[in-house]
Amino acid sequence: MKTLITLIMLVAFCSCTKHKEEIELKLENDTIIACSNENCGIVNIIKYSITNNSDNFYYINNICIDKGVFKRAIYSDGVNLQIYNQFDKEIKYNSNTNYPKKENNIYSYLIENASILEKSLDYDNQVGFYRNFGYKNFYIYPGETIYFEYSLNLNSTVGYEAVRVGLISLDKREDYKATVSISSDSTNYKNILPRDILKTIKTNKVKVYHGIIESNKVPIKVL
Repeated sequence: MKTLITLIMLVAFCSCTKHKEEIELKLENDTIIACSNENCGIVNIIKYSITNNSDNFYYINNICIDKGVFKRAIYSDGVNLQIYNQFDKEIKYNSNTNYPKKENNIYSYLIENASILEKSLDYDNQVGFYRNFGYKNFYIYPGETIYFEYSLNLNSTVGYEAVRVGLISLDKREDYKATVSISSDSTNYKNILPRDILKTIKTNKVKVYHGIIESNKVPIKVL
């Protein structure tokens, strides 16, 4: 009987204990500001932290080829911001983008610079790490917490964003919440990352994380 009671208490304790993800993403803002007017100029400073709760030394590879970890929402600076309505359903976003276009002088300049860099480093092939823009790659040690921030106008692109996908104007009569996520792809990193990073990963037994890391939700205030 004692054993049964102990077992029941143990199960109850485990059920009440909050599960911690290996990589935990926390949105640090109390509130995100949005507008009902698409010409609104309010810029948020999005603040978030990433904690490695595991015993593994991880590398986050934000250059995603695998569609299973690719998420389309309001994307900027390697981060997706998703918005949910009062029924916890994700809303639809305007699909406007400001990816550098191939016919654009800026795109040509960036690719030309990447090509020069590859040749100077004696690469015979193109290196995706040098040819992709607007992503966020980094290492994170076991037990480490890293803090980030970036600026974001939900209604419009901002001139200094390398890549921006998704715009939104919200209804001030409705309630919304926001969450952020970062994707990491381990499927093809050996063909994307440069030699020095690959050597660091191998020598230090670093694991390339695979999956979408999602944060908590915070309320959105619509003006």
